[in-house]
Amino acid sequence: MREKDTLLRELRHRVKNNLQMMTALIRLERAVSWRSRKRCDVSLPHAEGTRRRTTAG
Repeated sequence: MREKDTLLRELRHRVKNNLQMMTALIRLERAVSWRSRKRCDVSLPHAEGTRRRTTAG
């Protein structure tokens, strides 16, 4: 019975660690994605302005 309890505790510990790792990776992916979108939002007006100048000139 003790061995079974020990194995269950170890299993729960591993599952918890795996879930924490997945959560951390999802948060990291979200942060990288957010930074990429923010960078694109900043660069878009500049690119549109360049297009307008070249078409107008």
